[in-house]
Amino acid sequence: MESYGIDGMKKLKSNRTIFATQVFFYLLLILAVILIFGVPFISTARTHLENEIGRKLKDIAKIAARNAPYERLALIKTGDDQTRMVLRLKEKLSEIREATGVEDVFIFQPDGSLLVDPRLDRLIGSPSALGHFKKDFLTSLQQGRPASTGSYPAANDQLFISAYAPVMDDQGRLFAIVGVNAGATEIELINRMQSRLYWTAAGGAIIAFLVALLLARTLTRPIRHMARTAEQIGNGDYQARVPIPSILELEVLANSLNEMARLVQARDAKLKEMSASVAHEIRNPLNSIKLLITLLGEELQEPRDGTKSASSTAF
Repeated sequence: MESYGIDGMKKLKSNRTIFATQVFFYLLLILAVILIFGVPFISTARTHLENEIGRKLKDIAKIAARNAPYERLALIKTGDDQTRMVLRLKEKLSEIREATGVEDVFIFQPDGSLLVDPRLDRLIGSPSALGHFKKDFLTSLQQGRPASTGSYPAANDQLFISAYAPVMDDQGRLFAIVGVNAGATEIELINRMQSRLYWTAAGGAIIAFLVALLLARTLTRPIRHMARTAEQIGNGDYQARVPIPSILELEVLANSLNEMARLVQARDAKLKEMSASVAHEIRNPLNSIKLLITLLGEELQEPRDGTKSASSTAF
């Protein structure tokens, strides 16, 4: 029978343990749940919110475009920042910004130069900061359709979404573009949910580790008892027995091992009894043979002694 002593434990250590197997499968289960349910949910929610915020910002940009007609914008020239018409347009854009809660509402030309911007440091003709304005937006705007960006981080790490609406001239050509920037607080909420999801996954991994440790100990303790009992039986201690565990499958295994020990003990007792009987049966003939050999030796010695005495008398 194979021994599970020091050499046996070294052999077992080279294989994957119950604890490692349980941890692996629990972590795999948690990862699968996150990948199947968590990640698609976060991605879908983020995309949906970005589209919804972008749609609202595009509506705001279209409202601002209707309040800045081409006829007025065509009259604006560089240096007209303090003219009555430009101030009135700035006031109108500021009212839209305050009413809708967006960060910025401004108007710029397709080449990127500003036309009207309520911010005091933005003059007519100066370049507008359009780092997130894509080239395909210009194609959509030339066709009279508004466009919006996805969420992007600003300099203060706050997320923003921008939308653009076209201002067309009398010939149906793109003359100016209304830009709207807004903070994406809802997207930041999604990012916090994503961070919480990752923390939940980390917490689940720790819980899986602890549960696997507890279950592994529950399973390995009776198995180690069985291994020690099997080693004792192999060394001749047939009275060794395994404590019956509470797990059904291990209980069946423990009962089988105890029954095997009982049968081995009974067989050993029978072998000892048979050996004693055989020894007794062999010892009786051997004693008779020994007695006969002794008597034969004595008989062989008597004639030799008689012959010797007769010779002495003759002389």
